[in-house]
Amino acid sequence: MQGTQWRASHLLVKHRGSRRPSSWKEEKVTRTKEEAIAKLEGFRQRIVDGEDFAKLAEKESECGSHERGGDLGWFGPGEMQQAFE
Repeated sequence: MQGTQWRASHLLVKHRGSRRPSSWKEEKVTRTKEEAIAKLEGFRQRIVDGEDFAKLAEKESECGSHERGGDLGWFGPGEMQQAFE
């Protein structure tokens, strides 16, 4: 896979069991994993219904990539957390 690169965007919603349960939006995330999934399902439906992903991620994502509409840029093997990769 030498030379292989991918580009991805995401909209991250943290829960209290997250590796780092804090973000630019919330100093201490207290929602359950189930609540985070429900929130993501609502965001998914909004996107399916035509809302712009990048604009939604900019407002709602709890990742620093929110400033770029959720864009994580280009990356190769081993550059992201194993669960994401």
